Amino acid sequence: MSRPRTCVIGAGMSGLAAVHALTRAGLEVSCYEAGSNVGGMWRYENDSGMSAAYRSLQTNTSRERMQYPSFPMPGSMPEFPHHSDVLAYLESYATEHDLARHISFRARVEQVRSAEGEWEVTAAGDSARRFDWVVVAGGHYWDPAIPTVPGEFSGTLIHARDYRTPERLAGMRVVVVGGSQSALDIATEISTLAQRTILACDHVHHLIPWRIFGRPYDELDTAMSLLAPLPIVSLMMRAAMRIARVTPDRGALPPAGHPLFSTRWPAVVSPRVEAAVAAGAFASRPSVSALERETVVFADGTTEPADAIVFASGYRINFPFLAEDLGSGRGFEFPLYRRILSPHVRGLAFIGVLEPGPGLFEIVERQSQWLAAVITGRLPIPDDQAIWRAIDAGGERRSRRQFAATGAHTILCNRHAYLRVLARDLSKRHAAGSMPAAQEVADRECAARPTERPRPGRRLPAAVASARLQARLLSSTANEVASADASGTLADLAKHRYALLVTFRGDGTPVATPVWAAVARPFVYIRAERNSGKVKRLRKNPRALLAPCTSQGRPLGAPVLVTGRVLDAREAHTAEHALAGRYGIFRAVFERTMDMMRVDMCHLALSPEHSAEPTQGNRAAEAELT
Repeated sequence: MSRPRTCVIGAGMSGLAAVHALTRAGLEVSCYEAGSNVGGMWRYENDSGMSAAYRSLQTNTSRERMQYPSFPMPGSMPEFPHHSDVLAYLESYATEHDLARHISFRARVEQVRSAEGEWEVTAAGDSARRFDWVVVAGGHYWDPAIPTVPGEFSGTLIHARDYRTPERLAGMRVVVVGGSQSALDIATEISTLAQRTILACDHVHHLIPWRIFGRPYDELDTAMSLLAPLPIVSLMMRAAMRIARVTPDRGALPPAGHPLFSTRWPAVVSPRVEAAVAAGAFASRPSVSALERETVVFADGTTEPADAIVFASGYRINFPFLAEDLGSGRGFEFPLYRRILSPHVRGLAFIGVLEPGPGLFEIVERQSQWLAAVITGRLPIPDDQAIWRAIDAGGERRSRRQFAATGAHTILCNRHAYLRVLARDLSKRHAAGSMPAAQEVADRECAARPTERPRPGRRLPAAVASARLQARLLSSTANEVASADASGTLADLAKHRYALLVTFRGDGTPVATPVWAAVARPFVYIRAERNSGKVKRLRKNPRALLAPCTSQGRPLGAPVLVTGRVLDAREAHTAEHALAGRYGIFRAVFERTMDMMRVDMCHLALSPEHSAEPTQGNRAAEAELT
């Protein structure tokens, strides 16, 4: 049976996750990207013409939530990354998984149409090709939604999508239309150079600061919130901001007009925006009701002279290469089954067309895994009537309660409730008897251990202090091993229960850590906290030393010079099997505790740079370990 041919449209955050998941599932994947490189909207001045990033753009989501769970951001990234940091991360993700070989660049999709039970895709510079599935993953922040305002305006009119820097508006009288995140950011920045800046909107979203109790605000956003009624969740957030004394000053901004966390997601404001609002750096007016050449008329009847208007008024959901009934939304409404599959026709899917608040990276990765299970036949989908019943029900229960006012088919959703639905579906999938074993392994999302449900970035309590103390106690041992002749072998490591891992800081200082290690030639496997010092050091400098040792870290032989790397989900199963077979019940209890605490763990593979061929006796010793 031939593999389903799948077309992915877009090579940004959603598209890269889709290409990775679908290729790992064994599918034949071709991706079309309008720009000349990966990154989508995170590539500033993208030559695709579809990026809305302005020069100063920073994420309003913390680093721990701006990452795929299977590929954490390096700890060196800012706590709230700049758009250039996110782009570098996406480029690293594409390189790590060799995704570019599946992508055709400068290939803007011009038409997608159904043809004889297949999909015919026509892209610029390429002849029409046919596919079994089309996956639209190019994002929906590109088609500006500009409200119709009576009258004429003689000044400059731009949309936030085309805004890049405030210099072009220096010395002007500027009206910014909108009450969301981007409107506040842009009004703040323009006010530093403009003669006068006005924010025009009847309602401005609720404001939440970047940090609460000195930590990113989104650390308070956990799945536990689903256990409490929505008004209680709102009350707890307000209480936390008040106790921490970080409630943003709204100044003269109009009220939100809805309860916190209902109808719309709040705006997460940077310290710069907070200061601008508190200082009255820009004025506030109701919505614009009319234009009279050089004058703007507001809903309350007041007027202001203006040289420019910036519409930070959102975007239309529009995919022009599809027929209108398949690719156009209405406001926030765009009906999809499980927020992925088109209910109008089979074989058409969308990744990332939703508004879940913080954590979109995790969602698009899970959506892509869900879709891979559907396309490969491991996850059955209901008939058309059942699909429409599920869509018309309004999505997840918590999402319905939060965002019902925006429509039954709204793209706004509660990410925890949504992820729970996808996880439930994936837990019910069934493997086809003819499925290749490699695909079965590849489809086990991010968890080599059945009980593993990590939270990205979570560490064992007191792990940092313990690691620092251990590094000090073993500093002389680390120097001793680093200066020793690296003449050890894997067979020597296989004879002992523990290994001393010596990694190197940026200045060359060695750091020693006793670890459980399983030899399975040509690798030595280790499991560690993903954000631990040794893992971070290996990411920066993959060269390390391994020596047999006691449980306290006393060396018992010569070290082996190794090169280390973090394993992906598919390879991690091999490492987990080797470690579980080596260490038995004591390790199983420890690792089970890590799983219950949702500590973010990973597996490492260390391969010797120079090693002799094993003797028959050495092979027997290694076999005992693995």
